[in-house]
Amino acid sequence: MVFLMSIFEEAPLPLEINRSLFEEEKSFVHVFSFSSDCISVGRNTKVLEAERFGCEVFRRRTGGGAVYHRREVDVCFAFSFRFRGITIREVFSCVADILKQFILKEYSLSDGQLVIRDNGDIFFNNIKICGISSARKRDFFLFEGCLFPINTQYRTYNSILNFSDVCFYLFPEKAENFLKLSFSLFEFLTEEIPEKFYK
Repeated sequence: MVFLMSIFEEAPLPLEINRSLFEEEKSFVHVFSFSSDCISVGRNTKVLEAERFGCEVFRRRTGGGAVYHRREVDVCFAFSFRFRGITIREVFSCVADILKQFILKEYSLSDGQLVIRDNGDIFFNNIKICGISSARKRDFFLFEGCLFPINTQYRTYNSILNFSDVCFYLFPEKAENFLKLSFSLFEFLTEEIPEKFYK
């Protein structure tokens, strides 16, 4: 299994790494972030006009909508594994639960403060703070997602971004402990993913 961490990488390099490892069916865990604001677009979503948003727009290998990534705000992650005898809904539930456990631990929250939707998105106080998307080749899965810190002040970008175009229309300010959050997530996933999917 490959373990990778790439913070402040130029877009879309981290997603190209994920795509390459997935196509080769190599199991990995990757925690990453981008060096500048950018938008990643799910594989089945219409590509947005970059000029409209003033930042780079690129496509992910996984599904889902368009996600606005901000430097030193959202921590991105990806991992892959082979699994048989389980439905995609059960896989999403398992993956979302892993991420929920990390959030509960990292922020000392109680279980009832977080809500997991059917698609694996995690909400805190009705604000989406974690989202995941997937791709699948037979029994080999790729999950990509991002986590927004919840201990910061949120503001709305409705004047800039149309919610129908871009997920996460509420964005926190830069995280005070962005690097700490990144390293904590990396440590957590490198322990949990092999434990859950490679016993």
